[in-house]
Amino acid sequence: MKLRGRQIEVFQAVMEANTLSDAANRLCISQPSVSRILARFEQLAGFKAFEHKGRRLMPTAAARMFYEEVLRMQRGIDHLNRVAEEISNFRRGHVSLAVFPSLSNSWIAAVISEFTQRYTDIHLSVVTRASKDVIEAVDAKRVDLGISLFASASDTIDSREFMVMESVCVLPRTHELCRHRAIQVSDLKGEKLIGLINAESSPVSSQYNIIAGRDIGDAALKASSASAVCHLVAAGRGVSIVSAVVAREHAHLAIETRPLKPRIEQPVYLLRSRHRVYSPLVEMLTEQIANDATSRGRKRA
Repeated sequence: MKLRGRQIEVFQAVMEANTLSDAANRLCISQPSVSRILARFEQLAGFKAFEHKGRRLMPTAAARMFYEEVLRMQRGIDHLNRVAEEISNFRRGHVSLAVFPSLSNSWIAAVISEFTQRYTDIHLSVVTRASKDVIEAVDAKRVDLGISLFASASDTIDSREFMVMESVCVLPRTHELCRHRAIQVSDLKGEKLIGLINAESSPVSSQYNIIAGRDIGDAALKASSASAVCHLVAAGRGVSIVSAVVAREHAHLAIETRPLKPRIEQPVYLLRSRHRVYSPLVEMLTEQIANDATSRGRKRA
């Protein structure tokens, strides 16, 4: 037969109390019960645990060795209890998020900052990926959440449209088109366009084709990010089209933004796997992302 939890509990109480009566008081049972359970413990353990020295019990070397293991086990249980408490109070956990480039360094960074200020001890990672790679990462369960320009065609992923990005024209502050309250697409014909390297297929890149009459890859000047595009525009190197989200983040530069006519809008999707049970932290981050998009007026009316 194996030792049971109650027998180990009595052994520990006697080790720490040194007398049967004190151990009995600690356990709220009678002294004869302590004696009986302790005797059964020694029988099953296969070693003598205590020697009588007057009214006190002196642990044997074997008992001291066993007691160290009991304490080690107790520390493990205490640790597990602390972990459970931290999880239940959202002081422990990990959330991972993949975001397409235009949002990864702007709006979503502010959302993540606010979330981690509220839950200071959690681990949160954000990676920047092209939208197709965001979808793949969510489907492969490498990340908890994804933010993509495109919905997934897979039935294993839930694609929720949660905001719409409007595109705007960004111009150097001294550009003659700054006199216009809005920029017609036809106004940009013949302008030096600054394009994006490896731009994802979207309404924005489609408009470049209309404006320039050629593929966006043929733009005279190209940058690897929308942020870099804004800096090049500020330096007077040309004009471009970026999302209003990115333009707002770079309002401190020497640029002007104008709405486009006709409007160019791009839906944005929040992606989650249908085959996962998400932690409360992931659920709360999902809610915060959606609520922030609504509060800032970025959700489609």
